[in-house]
Amino acid sequence: MTPFYETKLDLPKVKDFIADAMKQYGLTRAQAKEQYNQLKADKIFVNDTYQVNISTQPPWNEMGTPMLHISIKRLDKGHAKDWRDFQQIKNELVGPEYEAFELYPLESRLVDAANQFHLWCFATEGISLPIGFPARAVEGVPPEGSNVVQRPIEEEPEEVTVDKILEEGPQEITIDQIMEVAAAMDGAEVPQEGRIIELQDPETGEYVSSETDPDRVREIIQKYVDSEQVGAGNDD
Repeated sequence: MTPFYETKLDLPKVKDFIADAMKQYGLTRAQAKEQYNQLKADKIFVNDTYQVNISTQPPWNEMGTPMLHISIKRLDKGHAKDWRDFQQIKNELVGPEYEAFELYPLESRLVDAANQFHLWCFATEGISLPIGFPARAVEGVPPEGSNVVQRPIEEEPEEVTVDKILEEGPQEITIDQIMEVAAAMDGAEVPQEGRIIELQDPETGEYVSSETDPDRVREIIQKYVDSEQVGAGNDD
C-alpha cells in the first residue's frame, strides 16, 4: 500500500447532486444539501488502493468529546476488510496514538448500502475506550512449536535522515529518501550544519553539494519528486 496524498472530490454541480441524491436514496432536499456540504468539507486522501474521507462532523456524536469519522472504500469498489490496512490508514492519516473503533450497530440503525467502511476516531490524542486489551502485544512470527497461525508483519520503514543518506552515499538515494530530504529541507536554511547533501546533476552528470549550490540541489530534488524517478543521477 503506497503512501496517501490529499486530493479533492470531483463533485457534480450542487443542483445535480441534490436531484440525484433525492432520486436514488430518497433524501429530502435539505438532507441532500447537507450531504453535499459535508462532502465539500471532508478531507480526502487517496493512495493506490483506497480513498479515505475524514470528517470532523460525524452524523451523530454524543460521546462528550470531539470525534472524527473516517470513511474507507477501495478504488476498485471491491470489498475492503483488512484490519492491518485500516490500522495503517488510521496511523498515517490521524496518528498512531489516536484510538478508533468500528461499530456493529443495532439492526434498527444499520447502514449497509455500499462497500464502504467506517472508523469512529477520537479527535484527541491519547484518549482510549475503557475496554479491550490494556497493553501492546504484537508478534510477527509465532514461537517455534506453537500452533498459532500468523501472517508476517511488514517491517516499519526505517526512518530516513539527511545524515543517514550521507552515510550511505549519494548512489544509495531512493525516491522515498529524496522526498524525506525535500521535507527536511522545506523552510530550512541550506546548508544546515552537519547536513550537507550531494546529488548528481542529471543535466551535467556532475555532483553538486548543498554547501556550494543549495538552490540547484533544491531544483534537482523537486524534479525527482515531481517525476517520481529514483536515483542520485542518470541511469541511462
